[in-house]
Amino acid sequence: MSHTPERAPSTEEAADAPPPDADSSEVRRLEALRRYDILDTPPEEAFDRLTRLAARHFDAPTALITLVDAGRQWFKSCFGTDLRETDREISFCARAIRSEGVTVVEDATQDPRFSGNPLVTGPRNVRFYAGAPLITPGGHALGTLCLMDTAPRPEGFGAEEQAALRDFAGAAMDALEQRRQSTAYARAQQRASRQRAFAETIIDGLPGIFYFFDAEGRMQQWNDRFADVTGYAPEAIRTMHATDFVAEEDRSHAAEAIAEALQTGTARVRDSTARSSKTSTT
Repeated sequence: MSHTPERAPSTEEAADAPPPDADSSEVRRLEALRRYDILDTPPEEAFDRLTRLAARHFDAPTALITLVDAGRQWFKSCFGTDLRETDREISFCARAIRSEGVTVVEDATQDPRFSGNPLVTGPRNVRFYAGAPLITPGGHALGTLCLMDTAPRPEGFGAEEQAALRDFAGAAMDALEQRRQSTAYARAQQRASRQRAFAETIIDGLPGIFYFFDAEGRMQQWNDRFADVTGYAPEAIRTMHATDFVAEEDRSHAAEAIAEALQTGTARVRDSTARSSKTSTT
């Protein structure tokens, strides 16, 4: 059964975040967010650990890793709340991503930017907020690691605390980047596996002997007919050089032909027999 995330109510008050198409930098920021392919993904311990630690370190009841989308902010990790997303127009973080530093709201009821916000006036009762942007290597702020409290903090949020929150946000960004790279690598491996399986299907259906090797002569792929004719097991073929399948007296010619093919893209190789009727076609 699907679950629809709880959404906080929308409002036109305290909503000074620019529309997502206000300028090209916002378009580029949203494009960068899409490249991380993380919106609406399940919780992950790498991120939940950070919000737990942040809440404990700053003695805050709520800690979030937020990502600001075109019309909403979505929470990759949320400690201390069941809220999974809100409309962007009431998002504290939509303002925070516009600053390179930490955004601090000591008492939202006294801050004209947020005093009418339903997260402040409604049952969420937000009073204190501090958020540090999640900045990609390319300089795009995707969201924040932020803290919220139902009690104001008139004593403020000092320089050391802000530096520590930036460190937490940096760790969250590192986790996002590692996840992006791991996901991209896994997808590349899957594509390569599918392409290899397709190529094997094609060459196994062709008549004759076919085998492929890289620029160093290492065997990469071959059809079943090649293995049958040479008499070698696949495990052995993988350890051999392409010229090992050419009659000894013709190996120097084969090596020259391979070098020519690598340089010019074409070469002519005469038929050769070694061991048990091996034919090399390049």
